[in-house]
Amino acid sequence: LNPYENGGKVKVLSETITLASQAAGTIDLFTIPEGAVVKSFEITSSVTLGGTATIAIGISGDTAKYKAAATFTTANVPTKAGKAAALLTPTTAAEDVILTTAAAALPASGTLHVVCEYVID
Repeated sequence: LNPYENGGKVKVLSETITLASQAAGTIDLFTIPEGAVVKSFEITSSVTLGGTATIAIGISGDTAKYKAAATFTTANVPTKAGKAAALLTPTTAAEDVILTTAAAALPASGTLHVVCEYVID
């Protein structure tokens, strides 16, 4: 059996972003190690990100690998995210995860927390 099926260690990566009107672009989050099996992402924002700005979670070359670009309008409610095609599949190399913003700037204040839960041997 694979570690993510039986006996693997669950680990967590997290990043807190201080919102300061960041323009559309990318924000570095963290690095998922080679061989890790991503279970889920969780996003929590202290404020609504507005109805225009979109966020996606992915890697260079596939900026929406883990979460497709969408608005995020729920404040203070942890929200799970993850695309089925990218979950429960071991990474073949370490992945530098990025958050991509588009369509409008992020809010001028508040915090955005991004958590990745994964399993590894």
